Amino acid sequence: MNDKEMLLYLLELTGKTEEDIQREVYKDRIVELAGQGKTIGEMLDVAKKEKWEPVLLNTKFADIMPTRKAAGKRSSTGGRMTKEETKELQGAILAFLKKNNDSSISQIAEGVGTEVGKVRGQLIKMKAQGQVTTKGSKRDMTYSI
Repeated sequence: MNDKEMLLYLLELTGKTEEDIQREVYKDRIVELAGQGKTIGEMLDVAKKEKWEPVLLNTKFADIMPTRKAAGKRSSTGGRMTKEETKELQGAILAFLKKNNDSSISQIAEGVGTEVGKVRGQLIKMKAQGQVTTKGSKRDMTYSI
């Protein structure tokens, strides 16, 4: 199977067209340029140089902006965490800290597989309840049991 046949086979499997794939590639390129701090004018210059200016001119920001739902795991209720979810997360945090004392919020969040914001909220509650202790301040703060 040559490269063209492989591409056609993969497109058939995914149900996408060549244009769909091309659009996705250019969306990624736009996001990459935005991440580099490029202005819209600078992006247009790059698109002209790389010969994808029509794609840029026809791209809607809504097509390339991440949606709120895609930002991370959501509560099963779609909003605040339930009591059960809170207990489960606090248990996971305590289990992680038993094995990994003096961990930062980001290390804990990665270790329990959830968002830093959810972990931060629970750590504040757990510290007030005396379940965890802290060392350091602000960005250097670590948590222990």
